[in-house]
Amino acid sequence: MAPTISTLRWWCHHHQRGPFTTNRTTIAKVSFLLCVLLLLAYFFARTFPRVIKEQQQKYIFQTGTNRLDYYRDGLNTNHQKEEVGMITYARREESEDEARLEEKSSHESSLSLSRFGSEKAREDDDVSESADTSGLDYASLPRVLLKGDKLQCKCGSWKCESFDQPRVSFVISREIEDVGELLNVLNSIDAMDGDEGKDCEVLVNGDGLKSSSSSKDNGEDGINALIAMIRKQGGFTNNLASYRNEPLERIVIVKSESGNNKNDDGVMLERLVSGALAAKVRFVENAGNVREETPMELKTTVLKRLRAVDSSSSSSSGSSSSSTPTSKADVHPRVSFAVQYFKRPNLVQKIATQLAGYAIKYNFAVEVLINDDSATEIQEWHEALKQIPHAIVCAGNVHEIRGYNRLALMSRAQIVAVIQDDDLPPTEPNWLIQAEDNFYEHKKLALIAGLVGQIQGGPDTGRWGKQRGRHVKQIPYYDSKGRPFMFVSWANIGPFVLKRDAFLSSGMFHDSYSCRGDPGIGFDYEYGIRLWRNNREVALQIMQFRYHVGASRTSGTRSSTNMKTRRDNIESRNTKLIHHVHKGFYVNHAPEGANKSPKAKAMSVKQTCKAATLPTLANKRLAKNRKDSKSGFFSG
Repeated sequence: MAPTISTLRWWCHHHQRGPFTTNRTTIAKVSFLLCVLLLLAYFFARTFPRVIKEQQQKYIFQTGTNRLDYYRDGLNTNHQKEEVGMITYARREESEDEARLEEKSSHESSLSLSRFGSEKAREDDDVSESADTSGLDYASLPRVLLKGDKLQCKCGSWKCESFDQPRVSFVISREIEDVGELLNVLNSIDAMDGDEGKDCEVLVNGDGLKSSSSSKDNGEDGINALIAMIRKQGGFTNNLASYRNEPLERIVIVKSESGNNKNDDGVMLERLVSGALAAKVRFVENAGNVREETPMELKTTVLKRLRAVDSSSSSSSGSSSSSTPTSKADVHPRVSFAVQYFKRPNLVQKIATQLAGYAIKYNFAVEVLINDDSATEIQEWHEALKQIPHAIVCAGNVHEIRGYNRLALMSRAQIVAVIQDDDLPPTEPNWLIQAEDNFYEHKKLALIAGLVGQIQGGPDTGRWGKQRGRHVKQIPYYDSKGRPFMFVSWANIGPFVLKRDAFLSSGMFHDSYSCRGDPGIGFDYEYGIRLWRNNREVALQIMQFRYHVGASRTSGTRSSTNMKTRRDNIESRNTKLIHHVHKGFYVNHAPEGANKSPKAKAMSVKQTCKAATLPTLANKRLAKNRKDSKSGFFSG
């Protein structure tokens, strides 16, 4: 039967429409799948880098191995040295890397117990977990050198790195009273052949050290008697030898409150081990067993054992089931003060009285750690601080960078306040309470300065801080409680309040900015810029210190024309080094002065370098805050 017109119309309509409808359905399905794939790609692109970054940070936190982004371009892990432009990056010796890897593997298995077990870490604590609780003790940055640097460190026949990055740290924790006996132990370490004692350091418990059999001749006399005896024998000749005629070149003597309280022996041992710069620690009892029966242990393993809490032994009054000393019974301080000191006897009592007053008058728990580069006024410090936990460290005139780093390692608080010996702290701890408040509020905040800070480009361009001299402006922002506070690119030291775990994991102050015994002018600027590059924040507040007290302008690094000239040359060199190391991230948009450059202040955040952009953007979080006229009163 011939098809009707209606049938033909249906057939044509079906066959003309069908393929088009099918194609449209296929396109819709493909588009949907593409959208799903794009969403998955976006998800992985956002998630994977964060996961990788968290793993890298976890690795740094566990082991102290530094993998900061801005060194990747200049430092190939397969080479000892790498040159980039005007800079040479030098790695530490491979043996130290092996120790770090051994350190990492030894703690990975116990990480869940130490951080996520019975004492579960709280991410929103007022101050993040101190780095040492999970095994981190320090991170070593690559040594950085400028090509053609006339101030390059020269350490005789030794590599300079061997002094700052020793292979092994010998610990003499037993109190040795006789100076001659201690010298015999040191001579035994010095005479060790092979690699056993090569590139080492020795940390000594100096609490019982005496210059004679008389009990009154302890403290300073004992330490200086040892120095005199080392000089008399012509110094050391092998493992403990010095390139600059410094008797304590590789020796660190620690005197602490343990001399007054024998129950605090665990605190001393913890300070000695935590202050060790090497990954491996070797315990020495006397001159007879330096070579034999002395365990070689990883530093973090020892610290973990020292800080382990034995609840059964601590709860039982007469129990002695554990012979391992512990400092857990001691109240940990809220703040550790790290003081750099060199021959300012008129200020010892004044500084000590103010710091001890925080604990005595205001019940604000503190400890004070002194790096006594001159090995003088030891007993004066000890007497002035006898009511609070303290330690005096004599390490052979290493100066501020290495001194502060060692004290930060030894500290037991989560906040470390770095103080110079010509700055007098205020009578009330308001400045520390404000620092604690802001560390709690701003989770990325790692450093708060109390003198002067700068931003050199953008709307917040200026030299901000305490009004004490030329071209310094008052802080224009306030924290949430109405106290002067702002974010800055970098700041001048004196004082610095540091979050300890961030300080250690970021590598501490960079020792490439001075030789041993030299000032490190500019190391404070570099540390601030480095924090911003490491996704941390730097801020400034008013701390009410009296700055440059006494004859600071005619003493220290300004005590002679030659010393002042060297100081200025170091500052000039370090400024160049900062610009080269942080090239691209940091640019000084106001070379004529941050308060003298309207052109720099007129720049937008899109025009400035990241070192200026990041603190400017952070300050926007503070714009809503208003001044509180009552914020100056103590409110412990």
